[in-house]
Amino acid sequence: MTDRATPFGSVSSESSGLDALFLRSEVPSVQEAVARLRAFALADDPILLEGETGTGKSHLAIAAHEFSPRRRGPRFDVSLSGLDHDLMHSHLFGHRKGAFTGATSNHDGLFVQAQGGSLFMDEIGHAQPPLQRALLDVVENRRVLPLGSKQYVPMECRMLSATNVPLATLVANGQFLDDLRYRVSPFVVRLPSLRERQQDLPDIFRWFMQRRAALSYARRPAPALHPDAARVVAEYTWPGNLREVAGVVARLLTLHREASELSAEVVTEEIAASGSVARTAERPMVPPRPPSGAATDDEIIAALAACGGKRDVAASMLGIGRSTLFRRLKALRSKQSA
Repeated sequence: MTDRATPFGSVSSESSGLDALFLRSEVPSVQEAVARLRAFALADDPILLEGETGTGKSHLAIAAHEFSPRRRGPRFDVSLSGLDHDLMHSHLFGHRKGAFTGATSNHDGLFVQAQGGSLFMDEIGHAQPPLQRALLDVVENRRVLPLGSKQYVPMECRMLSATNVPLATLVANGQFLDDLRYRVSPFVVRLPSLRERQQDLPDIFRWFMQRRAALSYARRPAPALHPDAARVVAEYTWPGNLREVAGVVARLLTLHREASELSAEVVTEEIAASGSVARTAERPMVPPRPPSGAATDDEIIAALAACGGKRDVAASMLGIGRSTLFRRLKALRSKQSA
């Protein structure tokens, strides 16, 4: 089945590719999340995916659908953030002709369109209070009431949802209904952040490179990632998670369109351009060195990553002059391209 898109959601029963990297991961926390997801998918209760923004919740929602007995049915995605209540109500629950200005015909909402399949509701924690109350009725009674109708329509789809803030926190702050929290989260899967997936990072980075290259107007092959560059990728903490990776890759493949391999230096420079100066996971800081100019290549790469690519700062950390650092970087780039 191929993807179909709507203005407020998309339907698919195919894997995205990135979700496969979750399944192949050797990181214990990821393996635990996948194992829980596989088990939960076989039941028909709602699943809540919790994790920081950009950790791949929508990709695991694809896997949840693919693991389930409903995998041959449709899968719709919708974000519950940013739309007013009436518009969101119409697209989730449907409306009847004449329900509002412009409603010239009956419309089935996503809950009905997803019959026999799954409906993934992203950012459920951002749902407005009236929508939360309507969702509570849906999940409790497995029925929807279209706008302008007095007759309920049976709901027969699997509910998947995601949040980047624990629902318990939102309940404590008075922002989410406690009853709804329990209804949408009998099964909970927590997704680790990228800083917890260090050994997966080079493969994730390469996947984004391959996807970007395939979508490029030039359709060039994705460049290779030099081993030192792969180490920089693995040691950086990626506070923006997958979204930050996608941005860095987009810049790299645009600025270095002709490159057959990406060096540690250019990768570090674009990580710095993302505006994050988070420290590396393994080597948070490089201690200052005496001004001998004897810093190793590894120390230079680590220093640049630790200070977000700021060369003046890296030179100070290493105890070498700025011109010495530039000369060493030039030699390093020549060595890597040889």
